[in-house]
Amino acid sequence: NIILLHDGGGDRRETVRALPMIIEGIRAKGLQIVSVADLLHQKRADIMQPIPTSELWSAWLTLLGFWMYSAVQKFIVLVFFLGDLLMTGRLLFVGALAIYDRLSSKRGYDSKGFNPAVAILIPAYNEEKVIERTIRAALRSTYRNLRVIVIDDGSSDKTLEVARTCFPREEATGR
Repeated sequence: NIILLHDGGGDRRETVRALPMIIEGIRAKGLQIVSVADLLHQKRADIMQPIPTSELWSAWLTLLGFWMYSAVQKFIVLVFFLGDLLMTGRLLFVGALAIYDRLSSKRGYDSKGFNPAVAILIPAYNEEKVIERTIRAALRSTYRNLRVIVIDDGSSDKTLEVARTCFPREEATGR
């Protein structure tokens, strides 16, 4: 039998720490541990042949490729980890500042006496089909000091006529 201990390429300390127990267990059963060369009745040099000189550059290139892949992978993990740390820190910092501002602020957020004039500008170029619905949505506002201004920039349809027909009272009052 051949036993393969596969550690996934990560930290091998646990695998190495388990080896003495595995070896003792195998020997306790009366089994013998041999190398693959002994098992095949061959010399180690015949099984583990050195890389020919002509292929040495290919082996180095492969090694370099795997090393670069590993380095890029570790770099990407590091960048994302640092990004997560920075974003979490920013979130906590901005959150703490927002809480501090809310708790330390003495000003009121209620603006009962403050109602500046507000104008809603509706650009309307060939909007005959939707202009009435758009103006009604703007006029539904509960804000008192509001003007709705429809800007008809030379529509070739009846946009302006529809607006004037549907809202003659609003046009007369300047709303």
